[in-house]
Parts: sequence; C-alpha cells; structure tokens
Amino acid sequence: MALSGRGLAMARGLLVALSVCGMGVSSASGSSGIFDIKKPGYKPPARLERDPKAPAIGKAAHAGELIDYHLDKYWNENGITPGPTCDDATFVRRAHLDLIGTVPTADEARAFIDDKAPDKRAKKIDALLAHPRFNDYWALKWRDAIRETAAVDGQGVNTLALFKYLREAIEQNKAWDVMTRELIASEGFNTLLGEVNYISMFEGKAPELAASTTRLFLGVNVACAQCHDHPYTDMRQEDFWGIAAFYARTQSRFNTIDQFKEKTGATQHWTKAADTQLPGGFGALPGANGENREVSDRKSGEVTMPFVKDPKPIPPTYLGGEPMADANRPRRQALVEWITKKENPYFGRNFANRMWAHFIGKPLVSPIDGFGDIAHPEHGLLLQDLGDYFAEKRHYIKPFMRGLMLSKAYQMASSPEHESPKAYAFAQRRELDPDQWHDAVLTATQMAEGLSHPPVDRSRKPAEKKEANAQAEPGVRLAVGNETDKPQTKTVANDKKAPEQKPYTPPRFDHLFKRTRERCHQTIGPTAKALLTINGELVNTGINRGDRYEAIRVMEKPEQRLEEVFLSALSRRPTQAESEQFLPLLSTDDPAANDQALADVFWVLLNSTEFVTR
Repeated sequence: MALSGRGLAMARGLLVALSVCGMGVSSASGSSGIFDIKKPGYKPPARLERDPKAPAIGKAAHAGELIDYHLDKYWNENGITPGPTCDDATFVRRAHLDLIGTVPTADEARAFIDDKAPDKRAKKIDALLAHPRFNDYWALKWRDAIRETAAVDGQGVNTLALFKYLREAIEQNKAWDVMTRELIASEGFNTLLGEVNYISMFEGKAPELAASTTRLFLGVNVACAQCHDHPYTDMRQEDFWGIAAFYARTQSRFNTIDQFKEKTGATQHWTKAADTQLPGGFGALPGANGENREVSDRKSGEVTMPFVKDPKPIPPTYLGGEPMADANRPRRQALVEWITKKENPYFGRNFANRMWAHFIGKPLVSPIDGFGDIAHPEHGLLLQDLGDYFAEKRHYIKPFMRGLMLSKAYQMASSPEHESPKAYAFAQRRELDPDQWHDAVLTATQMAEGLSHPPVDRSRKPAEKKEANAQAEPGVRLAVGNETDKPQTKTVANDKKAPEQKPYTPPRFDHLFKRTRERCHQTIGPTAKALLTINGELVNTGINRGDRYEAIRVMEKPEQRLEEVFLSALSRRPTQAESEQFLPLLSTDDPAANDQALADVFWVLLNSTEFVTR
C-alpha cells in the first residue's frame, strides 16, 4: 500500500532519524540497515562559469578590485543602494582591531583623523601589517582556530610551542600553503618543533585528525560521515575514512626527559623564545603545555570502518574518490600536497571565506565549515575568484588581507537599521572577540603601565599638593604616593626619620593577564559577558590604576579631558550632543567631583556597545 500525506511524512522522518543514528543508510562497503540506500559518494562541485567582464585574476591590482566588481554588479542587479564610506575614526579603529587585535592609542587615532593625505588608509593598512602585534594577534587567531576543531586539548599538546611556531611563521611571511604543509606533515618533538603540536593535539588519532583537517583547511565538515553516510548530502562513510587513512600510520608517542635528551642531545626541551608584545609575555597565554611528545609515522597501519559486517582496510582516498597513487609515499605528505595544490577547489576558497568572515562579518559560506553542504553559495563567483586570486598569488596572507581591506565592502559605514547581511551594502557591527576586548581595555586604560609603579595619590592635584606642602609647618608634610591624604595628628620632628615604606612590588603580569585573558575566553552568554565588563577587574582596575586616567585627570580644560577620554576609548572625538551631555559633569567647582565624573564617563564608554563592537 502506498503511503501518502501524514504517513509519508512520518516515514521520511523515520528514515532521517535512523540514518543519523547510523542504522538506516548502508555504505558501499556493505553495511546493512533497515533501509538500503546507495549514495554516489562525495563530489566537489563543478567550477562556475566566470564573468568575462570581471577583472582578470592575474591582472587585478589587489583582491579588492574583484570584490568591488562583483558586489557592484550584485547591487545594480538587485536595486540595492550601498551605504556611504565610513569616516576616518571608524576606519582606524576597525583596522587596528582587525589586524593587531587592539584599539589605537589616543595619539594614534588623533594623528590619523587629522592627517590630510589621500592615501592614508592604504598607508595605515601597510603599517599595521608590519606591526609586531600583527604576529601576536594572528598567532592567537590561528591557534584558536586549530583548537576549535578539537573537543579538548590533547594531553600531548604544547600550546605555547604551537603559538610560538605560528607567530614565527607569520613574522617570516610564510605562505598559507607552506604553513599547512608544516602543520600536517612535520615530524619531531612537540617542544622543539611547534608545528607538530597540530598532530599531538589529537594524540595522533586518525578519525579526529581527519575531521579537523577537512574543517580547518578545506572548510568541509566530514565528521557526520564517520559512523554512517551523511543523511543530507552524498558524502559516504568511505569518504570520511578515506581521509582518516592518511593518518593511519601517524603516532604521537610520550617521551620522558631522559629519553628526549638521549634522542636529541638537547639539554633543554623548550622551543626557542621569540619576541612578543602581548601583555604579560608568553607566560600570560592561556592553555596547557602538555607532555613531551614525538610525532612520527609507523611503517604500517590501516583504518577500518566501524559498524560494518565485514570490515576491510580503507585505502587513503582524497575527497571525490581519487585514491593515493604511490602506496610507498608518506601518507601525510601526499595528503597535504593534494590539499594545497592550485587545482583544489576548496583550499583557496576556504581561506578566503575565513578572511571574509573576520574582516567583513557574515561569511560567504555559513557555517565556516559548510562547503560540503552548499554546492554554490549566493556569491559563489566572488568566492571562486577570491580563491583563484589567493592561489595565483601563491597563498601569501598579507597581500590578500590588504586587498580585502581596500575594498568598498570593508570600508562601508555601518547601518543603524537591520539590513540584509547577504547584500554587504553596509558594514555589519561585529562583537569583539575575547582577545580583542581584553587587549582593547588594556590599551585604552594603559593598565599595565599604571601597575608598573606605585599607586598615584589622586586626592589632590599635583599643584594643590605642592602648595599645601609649602604652607605646612616645618616637619609636617601631606601624604604623597602610597600614603593617604588624611590630616596628620602628630608632627614628625626634623631630627627624627619617618618610618621607611616598603618598596612597591609590581604584580606578576604573566599571572595577572593569563587569568584575565582566560576569563574573557571562558565567559559564555550575554549575562556573564555583561557582568565581566561591568563588574570585572579588567575595566575597573584599568580605570583605577591605569596611567591613562591619571594623564587625562590632570589636564586643565574640561573640553580637553572629554576629548582625550573619547579618543582613548572610542578612537573618536565626542559629538556635539555628547559634549553637551558630559561637559557639565566635568566643569563643576569641586575638583574631586570632576575627577569622579571623569572616571564615570570613562567607565560608561568602556561599557558602551560602541566599545565592545567593531
């Protein structure tokens, strides 16, 4: 009897449910289930026919030319009027956050805003790409991207060594395909070669490495096909295990310190230090440093599929069904050569999609690892051209970023109204990532600089204190530095020495900033984030002990103090309405009230939506 209506819908629902559980879909190798559905296997989508009027890939001055052409065409065809270009204050703050992970100082923001040079935006991009903090921030970004593909950090991973490798590779301007080869195919000790920590993070386990590699470097999530054929696409279980077979012989072995010394002759087992400008240095980086592991390949080893009647070894097979040609070749080397080759439809597009998500907002393919589910995204030609351009330019990272930031899409002003994100006609307000927010607070308040010296007595302005001391009786002095400013009941005789104060000891910045950075990464949910910014130690300590508040506090004119606090927090000058609102609070006859009002204004700006977004 044929099913129809509600019965057919229930049957379809049952089919999907059983297939998700690994019971309902059989793979080509013979797994049995209630239903017997043959899938053709995963095939990469065919290339789209390129627009002949688009700028030639090899002749485009930068990636921004391709972006502008495709979006201009899209806007014209759909009757969309793009927004205006953002102002200089917005651009300089956005560029600093996107490239070096923190806001500009007040002096940097003022200098850029007041600069009249027509090419100042391109010059600013170039300066930030050459900034040492660029290496730090993007080492953090790539380290976190790797860690996000793992359920937990493996016991054998040394996250500090991994960060140092990434930072050094970025500083040396290594191309993305070179970094990919080093991460996937390297062998050695994870404390000496930071790149092998990609393998040791997963403890050399083939299934976990297969899932991570395809997500991170290809943008394809094959994990759903580990135990069964993918319920919604043509991806089969064999596709997953064909990739896993490339890691079948990979191992991550524990070594004691004595074994390490015997094998390497090294007297220490830490990677060489590289310069870093992160607050607190390398010791402030969250993450474990794990065991001493050696990554290598065995001479033999195969994988088999689970949940099949007659499991057989699965040969190393690329996505799309092509097997590895040379059986004697090291498997990881063969895999990474296929991943990074120019003809691979996903390597360049995946990188372009990740960069688009970071710099523009919504990725062209969403989720970020959703290429396997989406054959052709709405802006498919744009993404294809960006991937081709990245490959044509030999996968160098900085020139690609530069071109993207020179595009109209990047330099758009944001819209207060809800505009369709897929049109990219306005900039999308994006929440700062944990590292951006953490370091933006430190830069805006100069907290680390303030904690480097004893607390400043803020009960009187310096000029008032000097005058009061000059008028005091001999042998009597008002409080200075760490002392309070309360009236003294006893004078100190001139022939007697005052009790010596203990020297000020600054805090351990590595411990302090590791704790504060970890809290930023661990905070989940809007309520917890609000409490972190409102009541957390970072903002409040930054205002109370940071050098920036003190430098602004002693400025003579209230207009100057207001401008400086806005430039420090938001990288712009206050509007007329904001000046009318805040200046009366800073202009009273009570200096103490003015100081408190300044701290309150600083706190309000650091907790504003404008500060926590870009």
